[in-house]
Amino acid sequence: MCLNKEEINNAPYLFDISSRIILKNNKVYRIIENKEKIFDLKSLLEDKILKNLYDAGLVNSEIIYNDKEYMVVEHETIPFILHPCEYTDLMFWKAAKMFVNLNLELYKSGFITHDSHPWNISFFGKKPVFYDLGSILRGNEVSMGWFNEFFYFFMVPITLASKKRTRKFSKEYRREHKIGFGRTLFKSKKIEDIFFRRSRSISKFRSNPETFFKELLDWLESHKPIKPLPKYWSNYYQPSGMDFKIPKTIKEKFVYKILKNEMPENVLDLASNKGYFAYLAASMGANVLAMDYEDEVVDSILEANDFSAKVTPVHMNFNEPTPSLGPALAWGNSFQRFSSDIVIAIGLIHHICITQQIPVFLFCQTIMKYAEKGIILEFVDPEDKHVKSWKKSIPKDYDIETIKYFLKNKFPNSKIKETSKEDGVNRTFIYFSKNL
Repeated sequence: MCLNKEEINNAPYLFDISSRIILKNNKVYRIIENKEKIFDLKSLLEDKILKNLYDAGLVNSEIIYNDKEYMVVEHETIPFILHPCEYTDLMFWKAAKMFVNLNLELYKSGFITHDSHPWNISFFGKKPVFYDLGSILRGNEVSMGWFNEFFYFFMVPITLASKKRTRKFSKEYRREHKIGFGRTLFKSKKIEDIFFRRSRSISKFRSNPETFFKELLDWLESHKPIKPLPKYWSNYYQPSGMDFKIPKTIKEKFVYKILKNEMPENVLDLASNKGYFAYLAASMGANVLAMDYEDEVVDSILEANDFSAKVTPVHMNFNEPTPSLGPALAWGNSFQRFSSDIVIAIGLIHHICITQQIPVFLFCQTIMKYAEKGIILEFVDPEDKHVKSWKKSIPKDYDIETIKYFLKNKFPNSKIKETSKEDGVNRTFIYFSKNL
């Protein structure tokens, strides 16, 4: 075993007092000391239905050590942990459906999850995954506490997302973490009676978990999120332009060359659109987070069946990173959770710094906080025909030399670059790195 006694004994307890987590060498270990819990989880992880649990959404787990004092379980590492506010409405709905299906499968072996909130779930590629093994307990009845937690943290935002007039509030509700205006408003008895009487009535099936979970699944099917309409960037990449295995343009060849040379483990593709560069990186073995602020294009990655499962979509605005949350701010901010070897910032800086007038310095600070080894940047010149057509004022410090200066403390090298100047387009592609 790669953990020593000191590491195990000093691992802190967090919110789950029945087990402790150790992160080491990109691996996740769970230390379980309670004898009853050890017996239960050992029987679960050796159960013949374990494959069904994995298929339903339980994180892959393996017992690597077991004695009289404690048991050590190694979990499959999820490259990027997402907060519920970083999902599209469809992603959140799929996460809820996975969670209910998982509980239905667990109940077949006499288990149920203790918690029913969304902070034990993330996405691994396009698949929602439940990763809190310590929350799984023996049980033959669903508590009212379980239902209330599921109601406030899943059913309310899903209801909001299922109606045209309220769908825009779903993400804001999820952004509040565990407290906020929305959480307080929807705990009103009057609001519950007016808007959620039928939803709340499902709690009467709690004594029969199988029926209860099936009722929840029926409820979810009747509350699918409103499909987002195509927006400005929805048709930027047509399906015919998604042949990421054969780079054609100067831009595509440049990104391909950098990725091939660096072979990063993790990549963050900012303003990913429908994921061309994300899939390109994934085809070389990287785990990729594809970030965009338009929910329709993020959902297109989620729903794609013919591309890599190593691409995880995330719905977030570049200028609105998720802050740290919870006691001691233990839930890390987006910079911590999305930290990647290489950040791809293609087709982004001119929109952020010219259209939205975000200072160049803040743009550089943002991409630096995500990147560990390097940044692939497309600089769009003010003389580019598209930029000129906007007729926007150009920031005085919007130039390559200033960007180099702002990035040099972390990424001093920027010698690898290509330029594309044809048909009025004026782009420079630069790779900023720590080493040549």
